[in-house]
Amino acid sequence: MTPTKATWLEESRAAYLRLKTERSNIYVENRLPSSACNPYLALAGTLAAGIDGLERKLQCPIQDDPTAPFIPKTLEAAASALEEDHILIRALGEDFVNAFLCLVNKTLKDKTEKQLENIECQRSIYFHCI
Repeated sequence: MTPTKATWLEESRAAYLRLKTERSNIYVENRLPSSACNPYLALAGTLAAGIDGLERKLQCPIQDDPTAPFIPKTLEAAASALEEDHILIRALGEDFVNAFLCLVNKTLKDKTEKQLENIECQRSIYFHCI
């Protein structure tokens, strides 16, 4: 089950952050990143968000918060969200984010012009980022 909102839940695969509590072991599973993503970038983004929350002394939202924002469903929406995310831009570096967004925009343009499938676009971005 793919998460659709920025929520957390205990033992639920539908949540963005899944809290696993088995016996005395407790850990958090980040279910948002694609298996094709760069794990270092995914971890950097997660840490940046956590540090921002600590610095601003934000309260943890309730489980399965109905007011939680939706996660972008398309590459276009995700790129647009990244452009507006000053916390992530600061964490990853403005030069990197600008270069990445140029690559994404070129891929989206190629997708339209060449009528590529989504998987081909994802492969293109992945192999250019390695």
